[in-house]
Amino acid sequence: MRNPTMTGQDWLLLIALSILWGGSFFFSEVALAELGPLTVVLGRVGFAALALIGLTYLTGNRLPSRWGLWGAFLVMGALTWAALLGLALLSTALAYVIYFRILAAAGATNLLLVTFLIPVSALGFGVAILGERPGATAFAGLALILAGLAAVDGRLLRLRRSPAVARSRPG
Repeated sequence: MRNPTMTGQDWLLLIALSILWGGSFFFSEVALAELGPLTVVLGRVGFAALALIGLTYLTGNRLPSRWGLWGAFLVMGALTWAALLGLALLSTALAYVIYFRILAAAGATNLLLVTFLIPVSALGFGVAILGERPGATAFAGLALILAGLAAVDGRLLRLRRSPAVARSRPG
């Protein structure tokens, strides 16, 4: 097993990734003002695909050249390619279309509330489908997520300040 401590380079890479990932969502929200969700998704997914193709070639990986794309299709098998296509279209592109439609319609704060529920759903599915048994750290993580939901939403804080005013405001 590798040493689980992070080096300075690891921290720099993590910070750079955080800035790139978070910044892309900020600029996507700005782009939604002028472009539709489908255009934003096409740009994000298309740019990512081109970057991955470039990275593949920079690292020296290639499809077998004597067979070309059709040969690679035959070597990898139709089922593998169908799975890759399904992941690309359903789990990535369609998910982003839904994500950016919600962002355009409901705003960033409401979208963030839904995004916080992804790990909660994953834990629930793990228990229900895979029979996983969450430990103390999982429950501590759930508590942090719920605290984050309460902090972002702000309804609990408004209730604490003025119950009558908080109840009169729509959610």
